[in-house]
Amino acid sequence: MREEEEQKKQMMKEKLDEINRHITALSNIIKDMEEMMKANDVCFLKKFPVSMERVQISQPDPQTPSGALIHVPRYLGNLPFRVWKKMQDIVQNTPVILDPNTAHSCLVLSDDLTRVRWQGS
Repeated sequence: MREEEEQKKQMMKEKLDEINRHITALSNIIKDMEEMMKANDVCFLKKFPVSMERVQISQPDPQTPSGALIHVPRYLGNLPFRVWKKMQDIVQNTPVILDPNTAHSCLVLSDDLTRVRWQGS
């Protein structure tokens, strides 16, 4: 599991580096555009078509790469069953006998005095 975790961390780090490179490139484009706009309107209008091409860099939205998450079912698939099996070894079953003389009047005890049912108003 640790090995898989390290692989996933490395893959996510590479994706994050790629996204950071794209963010840096876009930031540079924005700074250049702002400087051209400040310089003068004629210069900006002359370079407008080239500027539009630079701005039109289309990057797809970042997607979580397949297999980026840890394969949870492999490690935790039947966890409740495994816990239940371990609990069977730890917890001991102790029979309890209920006394009809001390039970509440709305409680009805089974014939073998091991189960209770509520029968009242």
